[in-house]
Amino acid sequence: MRKTEIILIRHGETVWNLERKFQGQLNSPLTERGIAQAQALAVRLQHDRLSHIYSSNLGRCYQTAQYVATIRGQPIIVDERFCERNYGPFQGLTRQEVQDNYPQLYENDKSGNPDYVIPNGESKREVLQRALTALEELSQRHVGERFLVVTHGAVLSILFRHFLGIPLHTPRLFKITNVGFNLVSINEGHWLVETLGDVSHLTN
Repeated sequence: MRKTEIILIRHGETVWNLERKFQGQLNSPLTERGIAQAQALAVRLQHDRLSHIYSSNLGRCYQTAQYVATIRGQPIIVDERFCERNYGPFQGLTRQEVQDNYPQLYENDKSGNPDYVIPNGESKREVLQRALTALEELSQRHVGERFLVVTHGAVLSILFRHFLGIPLHTPRLFKITNVGFNLVSINEGHWLVETLGDVSHLTN
């Protein structure tokens, strides 16, 4: 079987990133810096051999993907399975506001249990299952190709733990940078992380 390559990108910086709020499945626009990051990514990928461009359905990802799609003249395919984790009542709040208003729920979520479901939200394992299923299906559809997926920080954090054999309950000891370049491949069912967090296309 031929190797399939997937470029995984976190969206550009948003207003709520700066305000350190849980974004989840709510929308927050890109900042000026976030737009510049997306433009830099587009330049980097302008002549890449991408067969398809996929994006989460949330605005910050779609807006990031648009810069790549426009410079390349390719359409964006929206896949809701790459949506950010649903943080339930945490969404739109800062970490301190969550601790003040939902102290027990916050502690439950921070306990490390990957199967803990935030009320009206999702567990880490649920996010892994939907995002990984999407990647596996697309990899089978595009065998031997190289395609782009624009998604979210929590999704990537969970996926990379899986790819690297790191238990979901352990703290994350690697960075997921806005518009950092991440490359994974799959060959005969085996995942390989080839590049993690390359920001050489960003100037600041």
